[in-house]
Amino acid sequence: MVKIGVNTPLLKETIQEFGIYETMRKVSEMGYHYMELSQFDLNRENVQILKRCMADFGIEIAAVSVDIEPMKDLLGGNPKMNLQENYEEFVEACRELNCRHARTFLYGTSEFGTEEGILGYAGKFDAAARKLKEDGIDYSYHAHNFEFAKHRGKIGLRIMRDVTDTMKFEICSYWVQAGGFCTEDILREFGRDGRVSICHLKDYRIAPLTDDFLKRYYTPEHPRRILTEVVQFAEAGEGNLNIPGMIAAADEIGAEYMFLEQDYLYGRSELEVLQTDYENLCAMGMRERM
Repeated sequence: MVKIGVNTPLLKETIQEFGIYETMRKVSEMGYHYMELSQFDLNRENVQILKRCMADFGIEIAAVSVDIEPMKDLLGGNPKMNLQENYEEFVEACRELNCRHARTFLYGTSEFGTEEGILGYAGKFDAAARKLKEDGIDYSYHAHNFEFAKHRGKIGLRIMRDVTDTMKFEICSYWVQAGGFCTEDILREFGRDGRVSICHLKDYRIAPLTDDFLKRYYTPEHPRRILTEVVQFAEAGEGNLNIPGMIAAADEIGAEYMFLEQDYLYGRSELEVLQTDYENLCAMGMRERM
């Protein structure tokens, strides 16, 4: 049964205000116990705080982010380790946190601009995945929407999959939809041979054209802007995606975790968003998964 947790970018402001320990207390009291660490500084001090959270609140660190090589931070997050410069430190942190899943996303580079670039990156990723596997860690690539661009009739993510054998894929419901595909179908396709262990769960909402919305986004100079601005990230159950269907597909392929994430909150606080996620998922019968 796939478990549902939280990705830490959805807690960035809360951590800044209350610290890691108190944030994890709040999250556990809300009902969540599985965490993915992304845009999170996995330094020695933070690892020790997380170990206290695990002991005190029943928190499980289910996945952590790392880069293959040094990468420019384009999202304004905390420093990330990379496998070229921090391999032993990273593996040791995973062992201390009893974490078996690592993941990477690619952003702001041209590797996925051509088939040749994809093939080169896939080779590097699979080599890193083989090395991490020897240390008991799965390594997954997190796709956004640009990996669904076609190259000679074949989407980039399939090119990457077909030339690798060890790396896994972290499938995100929102970005699959934004890439023009059905999340349930992609989960079954990429996970049928055990290559999907972790996923992201976020909904895809079309905002209503209220007076406030139109005042904010409509201008005579750019009248069609509203057609893109109405596409929003949303709490699970607040958009148009089939959340129970995606969870069922994740169960079917043997995925272990789905992490809630929401890139933009549209005026709500992080904890308000997570509370709505929790209530909606409980109404769908998913309480025992969290």
